[in-house]
Amino acid sequence: MDLASVLGAVFGALMLAFAVTSVQGATPGAYWDNAALIIVVGGSMTAALICFPARQAFRITRAFRRVIFNHAPDFRGTAEKIVSLSETARRDGMLALEYRSMEITDPFMLRAVQMAVDGVKPTVLEDTLRTEMEVTSAHRRSDRNLFDQVGRFAPAFGMIGTLIGLIAMLNNLATPEKIGPGMAVALITTLYGAVVANVFCLPFAEKLNCLSKEELMEKEIIVRGILAIQAGDNPRVIEQRLKSFFPEEREGKKAKPGDPRPVYAEQPAKNILFSPAQKKAAASAGPAPSQSGILRKGDSPAKAAVPPPKTMQTVGAASGKSVGSRAAAIDRLLASRKAAQNASPLHAPHQSVAAPNATVKK
Repeated sequence: MDLASVLGAVFGALMLAFAVTSVQGATPGAYWDNAALIIVVGGSMTAALICFPARQAFRITRAFRRVIFNHAPDFRGTAEKIVSLSETARRDGMLALEYRSMEITDPFMLRAVQMAVDGVKPTVLEDTLRTEMEVTSAHRRSDRNLFDQVGRFAPAFGMIGTLIGLIAMLNNLATPEKIGPGMAVALITTLYGAVVANVFCLPFAEKLNCLSKEELMEKEIIVRGILAIQAGDNPRVIEQRLKSFFPEEREGKKAKPGDPRPVYAEQPAKNILFSPAQKKAAASAGPAPSQSGILRKGDSPAKAAVPPPKTMQTVGAASGKSVGSRAAAIDRLLASRKAAQNASPLHAPHQSVAAPNATVKK
C-alpha cells in the first residue's frame, strides 16, 4: 500500500470536514446534495466513457488500485542484482546465468537474461526490450489520461450544475421558500466539481505519472545492465555505470574542511611512477642542476658551478681515442663558413654564431 496516497486522501477529507464544521450557522448536512453529486460524478464519468473506448474506460478501477496499492521500485537492489549477474557471467560464462534465472522475480529482467543466454544479438535484444518499455509506457499513459480527463470534466459539470440551480431559483422567484434550495444546488455543484478535480482526479493522474517514470527507470537500468553483461564489460565498470542513475552515489560523500586530502593529490603527476625510496632521494638531492652552467632566476648559487656538457674532445680524451684530425677538420669548416658569411652582404650586419655542437678553442 502506498502510504503517501492514503495519507493524502485522508488528510484532504479531514481538512474539508474541519472546514465544513468550522463555519458558523451551517450544519454538515447543508453541504450534502444528491442532485449535485449526481451531476458532477455522473456527468464526469459519462464524458469519460464518450472520450475513451470501453476497454480503456473500465480500467479506471485498476488504475485506482495501482495508486493506492503499489510497491516502490528498488533501484539499488536491481543494480546490485545486475552486478552480481555480471560477476557470474564473467567468471563462469553466459550460460551460467541460466541457473541463476530462478532467483530473478522481475519478469522483465527474467526475459532479458533468457534472451542474453540464448545468444540473441545485442541490437535485437535492445530493440525487443525497448519495444516492451514503449508499450508499457503507452498503457500507463492511457490510465493517467483517464484520471486527467475526469479531473478536467468535473469543474465543467460543476458549472453546469450551477446553471441548473440558478435556472431553478429564477423559476421560483414567486415562492421565496424555494429560492434557497435552488441557490444551494447552484453553489454545491461548483464545490463538488472543484473537490473531485483537485483532491482526487488530478493528484491521482500525477501519481500515476510518477509511478510510470519510476517503472521505466527501473527497466532502463535492466536494459543497460544486460547489454553491458552481454558485451563482456567488467563488473566494476557496470557498477559505476549503473550508479549514474543514483545522484547520491555518483556525487559521493562531500569533503569537509577537516577531512584529510588523498595521497595522490599531494604528489605531482610525474612522480607517480617512482618508488618511495626514489622520491626520498630526489627530495634530498634538491632541484635538478642546470645543464648549461648559467645561473637562472630562482636557482641556487650552487647550480652555477655545474660544469658544462662534455665536448667532443673531452669525450675522446675520456675514451682514450685520438680525435685531433676530426677536430681540425671541423675547425677548418667553421673558419670557411665564417669567412663566407662575412663576405656576403646579406650577413654583414649580423654576428656569426658558432655551431652549438662544436668545440670553441681558446
